[in-house]
Amino acid sequence: MELSQFDFHLPEELIALRPASPRESSKLLVGFDELVDDFFVNITKYVNDDDLIVINNSKVIPILINGQKDSKHFSITLHKKKENFKWMAFIKPSRKLNVGDEITLDNNYKCKVEQKYDYGETELKFLFPESEFENFISNYGNMPLPPYIQKLRKPDKKDFEDYQTIFANTAGSVAAPTAGLHFSNEIMNYFYDKNQIEQVTLHVGAGTFMPIRDKSKNIRCMRNLDKYQNKQLKELMSVGKKVEK
Repeated sequence: MELSQFDFHLPEELIALRPASPRESSKLLVGFDELVDDFFVNITKYVNDDDLIVINNSKVIPILINGQKDSKHFSITLHKKKENFKWMAFIKPSRKLNVGDEITLDNNYKCKVEQKYDYGETELKFLFPESEFENFISNYGNMPLPPYIQKLRKPDKKDFEDYQTIFANTAGSVAAPTAGLHFSNEIMNYFYDKNQIEQVTLHVGAGTFMPIRDKSKNIRCMRNLDKYQNKQLKELMSVGKKVEK
């Protein structure tokens, strides 16, 4: 299978820069013997009483930060925490940085380039007390919107609500588990009342930002999700419950 087989043209005017509002008014494509066009608000009529809905409770961290060196601006997307207050990050434009360079962040916080890797991936060390990191991210971090949206607009405060599922409660993702963004409180309560909801935690990692660069026929998964198993869910599945993604 060639990577080029997945190419298609997506007109820019068809890229939504904001989600549907309210979120459950998004479109829903249902696959039975024939495809059905509907809206997500009607998902309840497609779920059987013996179906189990598994939701991902991972919460997106606002890890998109701004940096400056001299007069150059850098967009920094943190994606993996390491030891000694270091983070792996994607930086644009990374070619203008060298190992040892210090980057000035918002409110004069600083970090230093420790290592550089392929495709803009960089290891950073933050040069302020680690105890201040959560406060720094809360005040100056932005939601890491998909790159194709960031090309057309900047992240803003509204994205803190729009780019987060209503059931997110375990921080760790660097991008939203987007399939869950359409669920409203009303829909969730409907399924909770019927005892049809189970949770897992699957943190979305750096692979979501990385294009497939190997154009060979061996297309493989780029990076794994960080996962936390739910023993009760495994038991329910083992007795024959159906699972809807």
